[in-house]
Amino acid sequence: MRNATPLLLAALLLVPLAARAGGGAPKSAPKSSPGASASPKPATHAPAKRTSRLMVRLSRTACFGTCPVYTVTVHPDGTVIFEGGRFVKAKGRHRAHLSRAKLAALRRAIRHAGFFALHDDYTRRMRTDAPSATLTVRLGHRRKTVDHYYGDTTAPKALTALEDAVDRIVDTARWIGHR
Repeated sequence: MRNATPLLLAALLLVPLAARAGGGAPKSAPKSSPGASASPKPATHAPAKRTSRLMVRLSRTACFGTCPVYTVTVHPDGTVIFEGGRFVKAKGRHRAHLSRAKLAALRRAIRHAGFFALHDDYTRRMRTDAPSATLTVRLGHRRKTVDHYYGDTTAPKALTALEDAVDRIVDTARWIGHR
């Protein structure tokens, strides 16, 4: 009986895995409704629903000076919420909307920067009195936040370029003012 125990455990672990992989019991055919054709129709699989719902939030913090302090959030439907703090032209909450083309441009910029492969933070204090940016991206089921202190010289240029691309695509200059 001692030798049967590992085999029993292995069987108990593998059966659920096989069922999830499609090796489970065959599924019964769907019942036809009254008046439906008696001939079976071949099974068709609808294409997987695209899970590219995009949400982007960029927050910029203060520095020792007049760096603009704000948060801008782009929602999946293209709604943009700008929340202006200090050293911005438009303080408080403001709304706008991005076109599908601009949302696509944001997706391309995120892919180009390799955002989901970046470290979670670049916050070493190699220089002082610099501002920070926190960028959060949700794309489908993936979510990532990267904290970036501009005094950390190890941060990849692609991260700074992506943060700037968010500002450019969303056109935060209309609320910040030209600096």
